[in-house]
Amino acid sequence: IHTGTLETATRGLVTFELRVDALERPVHSGIGCLLPDPCQALASLITSLANPRDISGFIDDCEPLSEEEISLLDQSSSSEETYARELGVKRGAKLRGSSAESVYRRIVTEPSISIINMSAGQKGGGNSIQPYARCCMGIRLTPGQDPERIEQVLHRHLSSQKVPYNLPFTLEKLHLGAKAWKGNLKGPFTKRYLSWLKEIYGQIATMPTGGALPFIADFERAFPNIEIFIVGVEDPATAAHSHN
Repeated sequence: IHTGTLETATRGLVTFELRVDALERPVHSGIGCLLPDPCQALASLITSLANPRDISGFIDDCEPLSEEEISLLDQSSSSEETYARELGVKRGAKLRGSSAESVYRRIVTEPSISIINMSAGQKGGGNSIQPYARCCMGIRLTPGQDPERIEQVLHRHLSSQKVPYNLPFTLEKLHLGAKAWKGNLKGPFTKRYLSWLKEIYGQIATMPTGGALPFIADFERAFPNIEIFIVGVEDPATAAHSHN
């Protein structure tokens, strides 16, 4: 099937390091069997972030989709099975968000917090309780969310948690945040482009991406009246940003 596609939304991004400290140095787990474990404390904090919708204030600024946007996304969307297969999800695992909504709609509207790496101690290290545990987490924002406000929301949420062993933690933003972007399907150039795609290909699809393109927001700030649409579509088989 030949389908003309147009990318209509990107995600925002803000990245943090979350660290829990417990000891001045590693201690053998037998000698230090009563010592607090920073890995367990970190795991507790991470678990509290599993569903961003349960974090007070996290989704307050998310922009709702129009009926036209929902219709186009639902008509264009890959199935859950196809999406999971293309991205190598293990059999039986579930995707984020409500299965009552299409995959493409969730890509635009479902915020996510992902743990992109974790560390504690050294590879092949001894049987020791570690002095600290840390993780790096990437938060993919939906249109309307402000990275700076999300940082405040996370600080407030984590500070409200009962951390095992009463251990201290730090939350540090690693890079400048980027806002999400959503195109204007009612824009004259976008409507004309979609009509051309339909004329050429016979059918059209709007295809959002979960990736971030920070320069789009910069363009919109510099040129408030500009109409932006993106004609490139990411191919899952490229495994973008993977270790290959």
